Amino acid sequence: MAKRKVLIVEDNPRLRLHLALLLSEHGFECVESSNEADARIVLGLHLAIGAIIADIDLSETGGDSNGGILLAESLVETSPKIPIVLISQTPQFSPGSAVETADERRHRLGIHAVLDRTDERFREELVAKLNEIFEGRATNAR
Repeated sequence: MAKRKVLIVEDNPRLRLHLALLLSEHGFECVESSNEADARIVLGLHLAIGAIIADIDLSETGGDSNGGILLAESLVETSPKIPIVLISQTPQFSPGSAVETADERRHRLGIHAVLDRTDERFREELVAKLNEIFEGRATNAR
């Protein structure tokens, strides 16, 4: 099976390593970043990233408490084809403005899913969402 490259943007180093090990076991090649600024640098290297997993809150390493969403916002212009899976202990995704619903914002930003990493099915859901993306079944891609 060909490697499928995923960028993991997570400020907690233990969780980042855990995610990389989990995804490697399922045939994904992982590139890691601890915050949204570093993620933009990695994406600028043109490493053929096929999907991004980003924590919503990246404040632990000097990022923003909405860093995953800010990263998605910045990628609309620079990397509009990369689907994103947001993860969080408190997975809340709100509208960007009074004229845009949360679903409209998710679609505009290319967010394929927002997953609760405290859910007992998180690991299975994450792998399933990434498989959907790489198999071309992503319904919320930009």
